[in-house]
Amino acid sequence: MSQSLRALLVVFAVVGTLAQPALAAEVGSAYAAEVPVAGEEAAQRSEAVGRALRDVLVRVSGDPRAAGAARQVKDPGSLVAEYQYRPADGGAGRLLRVAFDPAAVDAVLRDGGFAVKEEAPRAPDAAPRPLSGSADRVRVQVRGVDSLATYARVVRQFQGLPGVERVTVRAARGDALVLDVDVRGGADELDRGVRAGETLAPDTAAAPGAWPGAVRLSYRARP
Repeated sequence: MSQSLRALLVVFAVVGTLAQPALAAEVGSAYAAEVPVAGEEAAQRSEAVGRALRDVLVRVSGDPRAAGAARQVKDPGSLVAEYQYRPADGGAGRLLRVAFDPAAVDAVLRDGGFAVKEEAPRAPDAAPRPLSGSADRVRVQVRGVDSLATYARVVRQFQGLPGVERVTVRAARGDALVLDVDVRGGADELDRGVRAGETLAPDTAAAPGAWPGAVRLSYRARP
């Protein structure tokens, strides 16, 4: 089993155990970083997430060499629990706030031979931050998420849709995943964007067990 897939399974185990809307580490904790970003295109965001991951690996381990462990992660976005854009102080440019799943970050460090600092702070479980006035939070269920590749593909699909400001992993059970997607235009706009892509198909089946909160849109990952 690959290092990345082991990290994903740890994430799924943690989320399934908690079943709470509290996966993301708050910015200001050891597992979150805020980095400048040139724009909101997928390639720009991907590059910024990679820089944020390197910052977090160094902070959590206390070892500058740990930045190199990021090279083991083919898709740093697959370790992201939550992200959000905001204007830079003074209005010059934009910043990307990225919160990584602590269990996944710890797994990357240990697989790279680095220790996790005992004193590395973990943010307490917290409710999602308030939305901007132009965005709605839409809870989405996705079934058929059976591998790291599928997980990364699903997350990228939502992150790349027009109007999406933030994607937060909320829970996982079996091969089903629940995301909170903050999107300008609400559920209808999000659904149109999803249906225009090739990653997800509409799905009316229910996931096993009860999800926290009401699911508004349901999909199945295409093979």
